Amino acid sequence: MARLVFHPETFVFYDDSAYLLYNSATHRSLECRHTVFTDRIFAHLSKLTNLYQVDVGPEELAENTVLIGQMNELGLAELFVNKDDAHPSYAPILNLNYDFDALEKLHESNEDYYLLGFLHEITFFITPGQRLDAARMLSFMDKAYYCNIRKVNLVASSTGDLDAAESFIRSLTESYPIVLFIKTEGIPPQKILEYAHRIPDAEIRLVGSVDKASPILKDFPYDVLVGDEASLRKLDGNPDMKINRILPFINADQAFLRKHLRIEKEGVFSAEKNDIFIRQTLNPHFFGKLFVFPDGTVSDSPAGVPLGKLDELIHTLIRREIDTRGSWFFTRDKTPCRSCRFKYLCPSPSIYEIQMNEYDTCFLSTKCG
Repeated sequence: MARLVFHPETFVFYDDSAYLLYNSATHRSLECRHTVFTDRIFAHLSKLTNLYQVDVGPEELAENTVLIGQMNELGLAELFVNKDDAHPSYAPILNLNYDFDALEKLHESNEDYYLLGFLHEITFFITPGQRLDAARMLSFMDKAYYCNIRKVNLVASSTGDLDAAESFIRSLTESYPIVLFIKTEGIPPQKILEYAHRIPDAEIRLVGSVDKASPILKDFPYDVLVGDEASLRKLDGNPDMKINRILPFINADQAFLRKHLRIEKEGVFSAEKNDIFIRQTLNPHFFGKLFVFPDGTVSDSPAGVPLGKLDELIHTLIRREIDTRGSWFFTRDKTPCRSCRFKYLCPSPSIYEIQMNEYDTCFLSTKCG
């Protein structure tokens, strides 16, 4: 009797069409169809008490030589002709350090302040419509004193926003890293330059289309907004721009968005072990982040359902997010991708997919799988 021992970094995913084996250490993969043999061995592996190995009889071995040889060659599994020579192995294991069952017990004992440790980033949209004033924003930050804040973002759209943000930035730069996103349309470049000299401790990033780029701001990192192929081509004519990211307009043509947001095969088969585990539980695009809008509404994502108001306690807002399983927990299990064998290898749903309500921007949709 032989024994097939699977590598502890090998994940097994499946859907109605096939099985997918993926080694997160080597980024090598293999797909195989449903057969009596594959159904048996993968059902066996799914039981933790069987460890990560399965016995293979002489007849099965003869009938599945090619498949077993591929698993061995790709480092997904190793065949031991004598099962007594096999070494122990275990299915992929990772401790995420987020025990949500424990959180429920803490909730019952009124110890919700534990939740403050989850919050690590806050974004304030200063306008439009209304304008957040510095006092309210600072009051909110006072409540985040025990949080693990790694970054505070401000989004400014006008010269008035810059003025409103200045005292806030000066008050916090010694405590938190501050990133000020300035939408360039409508703000004179000279005003931005002067402002940057006044608040040297804040990181400034410009946001706007290439048409609004000013030569005097070429030393600032730029998040360039594009809406069509023509705007993309214009980037070639601005080689001096310090481009940080190229971001499609959320309301751009869907064909354009689908083309440039498509998840390619190379990206899917580069997932690390911790990525795979996290994507089964959390959405890292949004987890640990709160977004504050000009009317004082606080949300879990730029397009999420409001959690409450700026004047509330932060742990109360986080508790609502956990209770409702909002954007922090918006995995591909909550989308049409739920039945796809690639769902945990693909990046978590993005704000673009959520806004478009389109979740097939991947290589599978182009029949490349």
